[in-house]
Amino acid sequence: MPVAGRPGETLQSLAERHRLMAAKQRELAKLEVQLKREKQFNRKVELNARLRTVQADVDALASRNSC
Repeated sequence: MPVAGRPGETLQSLAERHRLMAAKQRELAKLEVQLKREKQFNRKVELNARLRTVQADVDALASRNSC
């Protein structure tokens, strides 16, 4: 698995975390495409905020420390 296990984490929870991380990464890719296509500044600001939130979620899921 590309995601390292956390200390004391079961295989089932590791697989679930990997699944969630893959879904968040797909969402991140979609947001990046939307951001590139968007012309209106206010919508770009909203997309950037969502992008930062999703990126923070991905980083939290990828970290070895338990949250």
